[in-house]
Amino acid sequence: MSQVQDIAQKIESAIAELDKLRQHLPETYNAMVIASAKYDGAIGIAMAKMSMGAGIEIDGHVIKQPAMAVIKEYAKAACTEEKIAMMTAECKYKSLLKNMEHAAAKLSALQTLFRHLDVV
Repeated sequence: MSQVQDIAQKIESAIAELDKLRQHLPETYNAMVIASAKYDGAIGIAMAKMSMGAGIEIDGHVIKQPAMAVIKEYAKAACTEEKIAMMTAECKYKSLLKNMEHAAAKLSALQTLFRHLDVV
């Protein structure tokens, strides 16, 4: 196999890899958005519960009617599972974007090599 054919085959492979990654983009983005919305909703519910006098549990301690200045901080503490899920989804999305950048850079390098081999 000549160098031109070898590079052309690698280019096709890189295009397929980039397309495969691109196909996961909508579902990964949607998962990130949904996790973020769930976290925001959980914060809002926890804040509403505390401001109405209902208690929320944080590390085995029930917090009822805290000062308004700290309600949001307590609500965040009560929603750690949602925060972890949101951060995990965000990391997966960012990782996918980085993988796509890497695949695009690899494709670009192969295309440059192909152009120079084609000229020779």
